[in-house]
Amino acid sequence: MAALNFVLSVSLLIAFGIRVGQADCPDEWVQYQGSCYFFVNNYTTWHGSSKYCQSQNAELVAVESQDENDFLLRYIHRFRCAFNSQFWLDATDMILEGVWEWAQSLEALTYFNWGPNEPNGQLNEDCIVVRDDNGEWNDISCTDRRYFICEKKNVPSSCVSDADQVIG
Repeated sequence: MAALNFVLSVSLLIAFGIRVGQADCPDEWVQYQGSCYFFVNNYTTWHGSSKYCQSQNAELVAVESQDENDFLLRYIHRFRCAFNSQFWLDATDMILEGVWEWAQSLEALTYFNWGPNEPNGQLNEDCIVVRDDNGEWNDISCTDRRYFICEKKNVPSSCVSDADQVIG
């Protein structure tokens, strides 16, 4: 009987096109591995970008793997005509020069994709951009203006229910 219930459940999920384990993203956001990304066509400072993302219940993107960096670069290339520039990441060394951490969590970066001779530690280059041509990272001044990407992490799918919810 349990096997029949399982088969029926899976059949219903397939019939209704429900994607278990994938994020439900707002319109115009892109889903990738449990997060939603929004490529913002607005040229602003790192602080302005971060503030905008927070207004969307998100943060500037925190790139944590080569796969994620490659995914972002593919989308940046799709929008090349609209953007053709660099994009802010959430990383900064504002607190301690040379110690890069994600601003949203204050966790040290465990993945880097620095370009040649980067970070170069020039005065006041405390924020990171990802380059649109090759996906490499560069440290620049946080007051420069760039495009940006917001990320909503670990967005549940509509199939995930609240553990405290009583049904029936």
